[in-house]
Amino acid sequence: MFNQSGLAPALKIVLVFVLVVFLIVVGGLAWAVYKLWPLLKANEAVLPAVKPETVLDGADSVNQDTTDKNPLLNADQERVLENLGVDVAALPQAITPALEQCFIEKLGPDRVKEIKAGSPLTVMDFFQVNSCF
Repeated sequence: MFNQSGLAPALKIVLVFVLVVFLIVVGGLAWAVYKLWPLLKANEAVLPAVKPETVLDGADSVNQDTTDKNPLLNADQERVLENLGVDVAALPQAITPALEQCFIEKLGPDRVKEIKAGSPLTVMDFFQVNSCF
């Protein structure tokens, strides 16, 4: 009923097409994992501290913005949040018991103690507690 010589080339074409699509999908997934791996491992990595830009005036002195925008954060913590695009001055100026409880629920008591002691914030810390604000 079927011509054997006509079926084999068509089957080869279909199998090659399926193989090419499979390789494209696997390659795309590998590329996505490669690009997203730093975000997946972000909980372990601490954001690098970026020094604020300095402006030289005519007298060769350095002017830096040294105002404390949030009394609850040290300078490194403020810098990390600003690098994430957060307006540090708009964050709460005092930690209420409800806010601290939310932080403990999101990060755990040990991590909250570390942050209170001045530990640098990670990207994951920020995204986990963002809903508390």
